[in-house]
Amino acid sequence: SRRGRRQRPDPGLAKSFVVHTSLSSSSSSSRASSASATVDEGGGDGEGDDGSSSSSSTSAASASSTSGPRSSPSSSRRRRSGPRGERSRPAPRSRRRPSTSSAASTKRAPHQYDHTKDVARPFVDAASEIAGQVPNEDAAPYDLTGDDDENDDDDGGRLKRMSAPRAATAAALVEEEASASAEETEERTPPPPGLPITHDHMRFVSLDDLFPSLGFSELFSSSGRFRDELRSAMREDVFDTTPAYASMPPKARRMLLLPDSSLQGSWKCDGGGRRRPRRRNDDDDAEGDDAEGGGGEEEVEKKTKVRMTRLTEVLRTHLGSSSSASSAAPPTGDEFMNAIGALCGSSPTNHWIDIIGVLDRRVSHSWHQDTGTSRGGDTYTVMLGFPPSDDYDGVGVFSHAVKLTREARADDERRPSNEPVVYGGTVEERYIVRPRFARGREILVYRDVDVVHSSPDIAHRASVMRFM
Repeated sequence: SRRGRRQRPDPGLAKSFVVHTSLSSSSSSSRASSASATVDEGGGDGEGDDGSSSSSSTSAASASSTSGPRSSPSSSRRRRSGPRGERSRPAPRSRRRPSTSSAASTKRAPHQYDHTKDVARPFVDAASEIAGQVPNEDAAPYDLTGDDDENDDDDGGRLKRMSAPRAATAAALVEEEASASAEETEERTPPPPGLPITHDHMRFVSLDDLFPSLGFSELFSSSGRFRDELRSAMREDVFDTTPAYASMPPKARRMLLLPDSSLQGSWKCDGGGRRRPRRRNDDDDAEGDDAEGGGGEEEVEKKTKVRMTRLTEVLRTHLGSSSSASSAAPPTGDEFMNAIGALCGSSPTNHWIDIIGVLDRRVSHSWHQDTGTSRGGDTYTVMLGFPPSDDYDGVGVFSHAVKLTREARADDERRPSNEPVVYGGTVEERYIVRPRFARGREILVYRDVDVVHSSPDIAHRASVMRFM
């Protein structure tokens, strides 16, 4: 029959396979290599395998003729089922090694492990590097539309709004994604020009303006201990009253509260806040705290009348003596946070973050807007700077900025509020503002639609806290 004619040569084929593989020569190396690959691929599918392996080509051929009708009668099928016993032979396996070794010997790309981090981005002496930088706070505004001929002569170096990351916008722009073209360009069509900006792009606020008769600015500027304790207390209180952090173990808490790590949460304090349950090793002196109670968590999580309890203690400790000769009393921690947060205007998001950034290295500017909005036209970004040393007067603490001639608003109101608006290209040095930190200039305020900003090219600070 037709089936018989196709199955009859199987025993001979199996014997021929054994002979050829045992007497492999240069003239038949390609055929043996092909057979070896076929055996290895077929051995993994388990078809026609009852748990025992055939040790002879004759029994393998018999198995092939038995299982042949169940599948398409092709020569490749006979090859797969015939020489199953040859899988353990060293000769076919040895022929697969060159491909593996060649993959292992592939040369890495130039950026992979060919240099150390300090060579890729060299360390710098930040104090000496920024000594030559000027604040340039009177810089001329920059025209994003390109209508101002005084801007960059080379259009390739101009700032251009770029498309947001696809992953960040997928949820908010499902309808547009469904109908959009598969071809996407990185450069984004700019929205219509906004209103001309006639007011000051940025302004500074002193801590003395918020809390008069306390000598707040002088103490903040001159005492590194006060700044460190103030910052640490703010971070701990925010962490311990943020629900997202409540279930984190003590080890994670200690790591997130390290002074060189960024932390975020909410600045708003209304009617106190829930405190994180006390746990063993929450603090370095936890053994002393837990000595009487035996450690572990408290039975009931407390809700205090004041959210920022540690911050309140720090303010009373350092400012209490300063206010003894006057009628002014130091603020509570909640009053301190709310007073700075109130500078955000009528529709804040209540978001707070303590930013460290890249220190002691030079980085390229990365121009962007945090949201590209100013709800109600009077919503601001507020930054509280923590200088690197006492009585510091210089740049590198606050973000760098470029003033704009017109408002630059996000072109899609449905975009996520926490999605930044990214700009590509470069800006001439004459447009870059490096805000100066000094006593009486501890807080920087600006609208997000009035400027584009970036981390300092050389940061020189302990941190900067952003209120939105």
